[in-house]
Amino acid sequence: MRRKEESPIKQHLKAVANHYIQRMQNGENITILTILQELLNALMVAERDLYLSIATDNQANGFYDRTLNLTMGELDLKVPRVRVGNSFRP
Repeated sequence: MRRKEESPIKQHLKAVANHYIQRMQNGENITILTILQELLNALMVAERDLYLSIATDNQANGFYDRTLNLTMGELDLKVPRVRVGNSFRP
């Protein structure tokens, strides 16, 4: 039986999760806000990568900063951009 290939988004999220598991195992004190911030940033990059795999006439064009205010604190997000700006919203 052929094994189903993981989506790029799932691969990004697993990489971030494994990174923080490793850091916690090394004794670092990691907050849920830190993990949530990194997961959201990774998810947005994966979403852009998926979009660019379909929209081959477009390209990645850096990031812009946004702060998301939650009751438990602030998240500093890096929102990915593409060259043709009207076509992608993460």
